[in-house]
Amino acid sequence: MELQGKTRLRRVRSIAASSVVCMALLSGCGPIAEAPAARGTDAATSSPTEAARPPVGPTSPPAGSAGGVLDEAAIDSPDHRGILQDAAALIIGDSFTEAFGASSPGAGWASIAAGTLGWHATIDGVGGTGFTKDLATDGRAGLDFGPRLEAHARNDERYDVIVLQGGLNDWAVDSSVESARVHAAIETAQREWPSAAVIVFGPTAPTASDHNLRNLETIRTAAIASGAVFIDPSEPRPWINAGNTDRFDVGDGLHLNDAGYAYLAARFVSAIEALTR
Repeated sequence: MELQGKTRLRRVRSIAASSVVCMALLSGCGPIAEAPAARGTDAATSSPTEAARPPVGPTSPPAGSAGGVLDEAAIDSPDHRGILQDAAALIIGDSFTEAFGASSPGAGWASIAAGTLGWHATIDGVGGTGFTKDLATDGRAGLDFGPRLEAHARNDERYDVIVLQGGLNDWAVDSSVESARVHAAIETAQREWPSAAVIVFGPTAPTASDHNLRNLETIRTAAIASGAVFIDPSEPRPWINAGNTDRFDVGDGLHLNDAGYAYLAARFVSAIEALTR
């Protein structure tokens, strides 16, 4: 099977090389691939970023955690299995993808995850935005996920993987509106990159901002109905929870520090690896 002219599907992990890292980051998780850092472009700043992983102390989710809820039908789809180690990936998201609160852009979850998976990533993170919210924290407008997907498509950019992360900033929107916008964003990605795997990474936050997660279920339902893979950071229990929120909160009750982003990346990678088994 091929994706946009890539070579045959191959697994994106090395079990022997990654076992030590997995024990340090995720007790009970699947192996995390040891891959060389991939260079991407931060589309929000048009500056290159290195996808590298900073060292992190042990952080243990609940025993038996699978790292995310994935739609079984989507997992069985050949298109969604075809996530290559050398994939070109577009990651669109909010301030979490922007790495707000991290010591550097390379310490954000998206850079870490891309480097671990061996993806060549374009990282487009804009704080304050979402599937429906188009106003960025710096005052720029028209930056909800749909128009940003279209902007990348107009540049004739080619991708094997599209990741849409967020929804936290859409907390004030009615669920019917949120659902329609999630559907629309996924349909745009599927139309512009028909061979790409489309992944929706649901919102999460320190426990002080739990109230902002009210549309999580709506996003999950809409993503699965649209044929995307959904990674749910609330399953099998919230990834950010009372047991770890103090360690991962950067101090504003909303964003993560370096350790928090590294933890989020490790959980994301574990879920992605489940797609390629």
